[in-house]
Amino acid sequence: GWADSMYASSAIAARWLSVSDPGGAAEGDLDGGREWTPEALDDEWAELLAALPNVDEDRIHAALLGGVPDAKRPRVWLEFSGAAQAMAARPTLYADLLEQVAASSASGRAETAVHSQIENDLRRTQVDRSARGASSRGERAGGSRSGGEGTGGESDESEALGALRRVLRAFAAFSPSVSYVQGMNFIASGLLSQLDEAEAFWMLTLVVAEWLPGHFSPTMRGNAVDCHVLGALSRADCPHLAE
Repeated sequence: GWADSMYASSAIAARWLSVSDPGGAAEGDLDGGREWTPEALDDEWAELLAALPNVDEDRIHAALLGGVPDAKRPRVWLEFSGAAQAMAARPTLYADLLEQVAASSASGRAETAVHSQIENDLRRTQVDRSARGASSRGERAGGSRSGGEGTGGESDESEALGALRRVLRAFAAFSPSVSYVQGMNFIASGLLSQLDEAEAFWMLTLVVAEWLPGHFSPTMRGNAVDCHVLGALSRADCPHLAE
């Protein structure tokens, strides 16, 4: 209920505030004052990844204050989010969804309203033309790409838009109760800048279902709760920011 949503959002927002405002941490709190060299930070993330499934939250928090090296970011996102485990449990799901979408389109049973909205929003989305997802075409989902978009002569931008289209259509097929909601395009585009298509799809499912529950719904209740909680915590812990 509402109280549970407030509690969950408070915990998330409090964690965010502690990461975003390291100067406000108590002395010695989670190694907030450590200065990282690029080499040391890279080695630290390599050790944290190698130690999984064991998690040292203090070390992770300290490493996050230094940032995640670009080369480590895809694996860090996947491993620490749980997306890698979800993919391993259902390795062909993304490819299967693409085939389902393609079959529905070919038979005229596609959710035309949903697909039309996705197409409208694709034109409003800035995409990374060098995105990993633009070249993966879903192979890492466990099968070949489906959906009918793209040839070898596509521009980089068309490739990136094709990857984004496939991820959004696959998610709409995967979760009909949520389907597609404006705003998902920007999240998926950001994910595709670092991840392959199947990986971006699984991360999107986690963002929508677990990390931002209620945000992508007719009432947008999650947005109202999180804005209220963030405002209250900002006024209490970061008054200069709240003003």
